[in-house]
Amino acid sequence: MKGYKVLFPRGLAFVCMAFVSAALLLVSCSKPNQTLVRQLALLQSAPKSSVPAKESITQLEREVAKYQRDVNRAFEATRNLGHAEEMLGLQYLSHKMYGMALKSFQQALQIYPSDPALFYVAGLCQGEMAKIEVDSQVQRTLFEQAASYYKNALGLDPNYQDALYALSILDVYELNKPVEAQPILQHLLSLDAKNTNAMFLLARVEAGNGQAEEAAALYDRIIKTSSSQEVRTKAEAAKRSILESAYGK
Repeated sequence: MKGYKVLFPRGLAFVCMAFVSAALLLVSCSKPNQTLVRQLALLQSAPKSSVPAKESITQLEREVAKYQRDVNRAFEATRNLGHAEEMLGLQYLSHKMYGMALKSFQQALQIYPSDPALFYVAGLCQGEMAKIEVDSQVQRTLFEQAASYYKNALGLDPNYQDALYALSILDVYELNKPVEAQPILQHLLSLDAKNTNAMFLLARVEAGNGQAEEAAALYDRIIKTSSSQEVRTKAEAAKRSILESAYGK
């Protein structure tokens, strides 16, 4: 992806709250969890009756108490495995070992499927793997998969700015879908009005759609807001090029 930088998320969410909440039904240390016992009893009694027999509850209380420590250990082991896969994936990613990083993030997603940051970094890795694919059809499929990871991240957090930008980059440069990138970039700029990368990309999209005035306005916005002389010079040159192409001036 042209000019694309790998952006690390601001702290992976190391705990999947929904998973933990469900698991807490199993981890009472003092006595069997009565809610769990009753739910298990109802499952075992269905479809005969919606009210479990008292004997079934007593038996299940003994079973839950017997295996609760094992359940706790299994839960902790799984949670620790998720943490380890996240950290290993980030280590691979920092060394540009994208294939290995992707495998680790995929494993972590099996444990933490509600973590948008994991989907985001998986998308980064999938996109990097797509770049080295020589078969154009396979490459496009891999880029589409990367886009799906970003969309999953945004489904969990619609305001995830890194994922918004990464998805728009794919749409513009790799998937040839600039029209789809336009609302994504507009949303990103509504969240971060000074994001010059997003402004440059949106200006490119608008210029390609024949919206020269809108693109020029974005370049003016960059010139007014950026503190970097290099960025301002780049925006000025791009504005001149757009206006010359559109109006011959």
